[in-house]
Amino acid sequence: MKHSKTLLCLPLTVAIAVSLALTANASEKDIFETPLYSQIKQVKNIIVERDENGVRNLDLTNINHYNLAKSRLQKAGKLEKRFPQLHNSLNEIRQQQLLHKKLPEKTAVNNVAEVPTQVDIIENAHFFLDMNVAVSGDNNEPYLMIRAKSSVYGGTQSTYIDLLIEDGNGGQLAPMGSTLNVLDGKNTIVSSVVSLKTLKQQFPNLENIYASSYVETENADGSYTSTLKYTEYPFSWGHIDIAYGDILTADKADSPSSNQMEILNNDGRPVYTAVDPVDKNNDAVIKVCLNRDHSDCDYAADQYQDPNEITDVNIPFQGQIRVGHEVTEIYATDLAIEDRPNGVDEITNIYLQEGNYGGATKQSYLGLDNSVKNFSDYLQFDVDTEAKETLISWDIPREEGRFGNAKLFSNIAEANWYITFAVKGYPYFIKRGRGATARAFQISITSEEAARFGNYYSTILPKIKLGYSCLAKGTMITMADGSQMAIETIGIGDQVKGALAMNPSINEAMEVADVSVGIEAIEMYRLHLADGNSILMTETHPISTSNKGIVWAKELEAGDRVLNLSKSVLITKISKESYKDKIYNLKLKPLEGSKISSEADLGMFANDLLVGDLSTQDKFNYKDQKNMLSKDQILKQLPNKWKTDYLNSL
Repeated sequence: MKHSKTLLCLPLTVAIAVSLALTANASEKDIFETPLYSQIKQVKNIIVERDENGVRNLDLTNINHYNLAKSRLQKAGKLEKRFPQLHNSLNEIRQQQLLHKKLPEKTAVNNVAEVPTQVDIIENAHFFLDMNVAVSGDNNEPYLMIRAKSSVYGGTQSTYIDLLIEDGNGGQLAPMGSTLNVLDGKNTIVSSVVSLKTLKQQFPNLENIYASSYVETENADGSYTSTLKYTEYPFSWGHIDIAYGDILTADKADSPSSNQMEILNNDGRPVYTAVDPVDKNNDAVIKVCLNRDHSDCDYAADQYQDPNEITDVNIPFQGQIRVGHEVTEIYATDLAIEDRPNGVDEITNIYLQEGNYGGATKQSYLGLDNSVKNFSDYLQFDVDTEAKETLISWDIPREEGRFGNAKLFSNIAEANWYITFAVKGYPYFIKRGRGATARAFQISITSEEAARFGNYYSTILPKIKLGYSCLAKGTMITMADGSQMAIETIGIGDQVKGALAMNPSINEAMEVADVSVGIEAIEMYRLHLADGNSILMTETHPISTSNKGIVWAKELEAGDRVLNLSKSVLITKISKESYKDKIYNLKLKPLEGSKISSEADLGMFANDLLVGDLSTQDKFNYKDQKNMLSKDQILKQLPNKWKTDYLNSL
């Protein structure tokens, strides 16, 4: 695919004013070593190449690009004295790029962790999540909120991301957002937020919002990235006043008039309606089971007959979104780079992003004839000029809603997803003057919520959980009468010996309420025990220990003790192995009259060991989702060069 070079020009955010040394006989070395803000400011056109994902990779051997990156740090208040490594990284990036130009083959580096399978994954993802309005829970005031995100597959040593929003004249609409994330890099979000009251006082005629986001990463192998991304959003005070006028204006005289409301018809907010994926069983989560089928799955495994190692993540997507704009064109997902609109770097697509591994996958379907179908191939839109809205709809059957191999996802974290449309048209159906031309802008919805905010202008999507975890075929389960049966022979209504998951002595007969059957795409864990016994289980199956409590199989070590009916037994060895057969789990229910609550963490005895049932498994799948390192833990692991920056970012 051909890469084009896109010219960025002031005064929009797709154009930057940078500081340059104007002395005619100044050397490049002199320019790079001159403090940025001691130089004379001059508007300069900057050429930044855009890649297939819409990201603009800066070449810091170019003085314009270097000063642009430097100016972003300065504008965000990241002064060199307090954030020395952020600034020093620019010089390190430049040196790496200079060396790569001289020795391209010898200096090629892999910027991210090795991807376990060749799929449509964005290893270094950089997104604009959405433009939204939401009400703060702190003061009940409405705020404009724009958010961007960086997520690198395998994580980074450091990720810095900023976000600048401006009007068409280069006026800064809100404080510049910035986030420094260390020892993670899989889920780094930045927000630029401003009170609507303040915004209206300062920008009463605001119609367009121009957003730009800069990302700087240091990867585990010591390589760096330095990138930019741009987008545009339409804005209308008239529609915002209708949506939030009762909160925004205390004086009724300042509220939108009835005439205005009649002219605008509605508040212009995007209205999303889903057919798939949805929460089918009303348990407040969309759960896609990758390798099994039971009652908590909104979407059961669909590939039982396929080899375990090629299990794909297939999700159906059918729905529509109504937007208050006249859309004349939706830019194709696979549109050639040189044909994409300048100023809108986001691409029409659906993205799935899971925080445990990082990166993101995008919908892509390869047909039997090797033809590729992308998200835009499923889109249709209809314009209603009377209602002043455009209906965009799509219908992707599950077998074509492919988001990569299951090995790219863990079942220990919820997955966020984003729907983005890069469109051309007339925002709010406004055509100014004779011969008005349509313009490009972004429409997007996301599942990412913002802490302490609610009453969103634009829909927040429900998160998706991906689930897989079970026991190998042939695992022997202790029944209520003390006998043992292979797990694959047990059915709903049978009675097994159940127990509290952390207390094997509190045990009784329990009924099997559901049976999970599936396959496993990743290696399973075999625990070898001092009594000669062993058990094979998936990596996140919960198992009860005397020294660690309830943990995942992959968290165990030789020397740990697993609970059983007698007391506990020592683990002597742990090995991993691929498994090609079916895997199973049981959901237990205490019998009528039992003193054990059905809400308790329940377990059963598998190969005589106390392991979690289906409900406990599901609960413990996400136990580490919000776990974070403490400041002291981070400082202990963090390289010295980043410690000052990290402490000053807190």
